[in-house]
Amino acid sequence: MSASDVAHSAPGAHLLRVRITDVGSGRATVNVTIPVSLVGVGRRLGARLVPSHAAAVIDQVTAAIALARPGPVARVADPAHGEIIDLSLE
Repeated sequence: MSASDVAHSAPGAHLLRVRITDVGSGRATVNVTIPVSLVGVGRRLGARLVPSHAAAVIDQVTAAIALARPGPVARVADPAHGEIIDLSLE
């Protein structure tokens, strides 16, 4: 089942929220919502740009979308940039 199939059939979550917080200030630098129907497109387009160690998080997001259950999906610390990345379904 693709992300677009889930978006049209799931009674639950239809949006992926991406929130990036600066660790030093505690302020959100990015706070966007993306329709799950577009996540698959973004995944294919970004596959060449995403570091290989991020594959587990991508798989986690894909599995969460398939379940279509609202709530937190993943939290990733990026110490090199001083950021926390939170992904959740709404």
